[in-house]
Amino acid sequence: MALGSIYNAYPNGRPSGLPTDIVDQLVKVKQYQLLTPIQQDIQDEQSRKDNYSSLDSKLVDLYSAADQIDNSNSFLTKTASSSDESIVNVSTSSSAHTGTYSITVSNIAKAHHLVIGVDDGDPATGVTLGISDPDNSTLIQDNVTLSFYHNGTLYSYTTDSSTTLNDLANTITDDDNSVYASVTNIGTDDSPQYVLSLLSEDTGSGTKQITTDSGGSTTGVNLSGDLYTTGATEAQDAQLGEDAQINVDGINYSRSSNEINDIIQGVTLTIENSGSATVNVAIDTEDISNKIQSLVDAYNNFDKFMDENASYDLENKQAGPLLGDSIARGSQNNIRAILSEAVSGTADNNYQYLSQIGIQFNDDGTLEFDQTTFQNALNSHPDDVVALFTGDNGVGTRLKNVLSTYTDTSSGIIPNTIKSIEDKIDDLNEKYTEAQDDVKEYEEQMVKKYSNLEEVVLKYKAIQEQFDSYLNTWKNMEKK
Repeated sequence: MALGSIYNAYPNGRPSGLPTDIVDQLVKVKQYQLLTPIQQDIQDEQSRKDNYSSLDSKLVDLYSAADQIDNSNSFLTKTASSSDESIVNVSTSSSAHTGTYSITVSNIAKAHHLVIGVDDGDPATGVTLGISDPDNSTLIQDNVTLSFYHNGTLYSYTTDSSTTLNDLANTITDDDNSVYASVTNIGTDDSPQYVLSLLSEDTGSGTKQITTDSGGSTTGVNLSGDLYTTGATEAQDAQLGEDAQINVDGINYSRSSNEINDIIQGVTLTIENSGSATVNVAIDTEDISNKIQSLVDAYNNFDKFMDENASYDLENKQAGPLLGDSIARGSQNNIRAILSEAVSGTADNNYQYLSQIGIQFNDDGTLEFDQTTFQNALNSHPDDVVALFTGDNGVGTRLKNVLSTYTDTSSGIIPNTIKSIEDKIDDLNEKYTEAQDDVKEYEEQMVKKYSNLEEVVLKYKAIQEQFDSYLNTWKNMEKK
């Protein structure tokens, strides 16, 4: 019989005189005795897990920040600038040498541009005519071979009776020859003159040009006959490919491309125009300063967490959940020691402590970063600054080693502790389920017990009522 059914059976009160909710009251007492302690244990363990998970998160963040400075390349990031980006643009890598470089561009690299058209008969005018319709195959001669060399390789294209000028251009462009072909109108809208235009995708002279020989000494294309059916003499006009001419710190260089990465180590120069500019390459102190600031911020977030969870609040007279916890306090002590003590192996350097380069503890235990002091130290003695953070004894390496003992997902102290807590919670949940079954069984027993009691009471009440009836009858007979 379900809980409460006894009350429903006796809406006017139990015949026995017991409270109508006697079973409910007894079950609640049993629940309090069996379930409440387990519930409290589960809540306590979940709270422990949450605290350790939060601690682990703060330490993982600190590990990530330390990882950003545990590499000498992090301190060798360079920045480059040009005094005139209309002359030359510049980009750099960590291998670049710092310094200032004087750049003079006397010529930018150009690609070879060749136009094949017809000559109107005037030798001084060159290509002045073409054909009227680039899609008309009758204007193109059949079985004419156009060939050229590019980058030392020979390419040949032969027309047939259906070839149009556009067809020829598309065939050349679609081929893997680093030459772009198109049809160009050198006339007017009213009187169009379409010619074949060839453009090398590479800048520079020699084999970078479109030539009749593999060595790149003669520019132009070979034709086995007249390409057009106009009957006029064919001609080729060209803007020759040229090399870039650049002077860096008094030394002349010639390059086939306007993008040059082999003159200044680690620096790529992109030539835009002729003229002069100054290129400056320096250590990117802002980039590494941001990484140091991230480390400081990560530590201060950890320190704030410890203040809130691993200390005693005198004002509210309340202990933090991790107060006295050996894992939390041990991690904090180890981290503080690494950040405050001298770095081993730096005794002969200009700096042995982080505090000497602008990273030091305040009286309240927080970490402070003086970016100006740090950047001055980095510019003055970059190798000594790098030695504080990198290598086996560096702050970055030591922090990562210590933090990994606490946070490593497979062997870390905190993840293993959390796993143990989770196992305990699982056991408690099983115990709670078993206790719920015990309460259910107890409830059924109480329902049965009090149902039987009520039946007995009802039986005796019925006997009492029958006896009272007999007694009343007897009394009435005596009166007569």
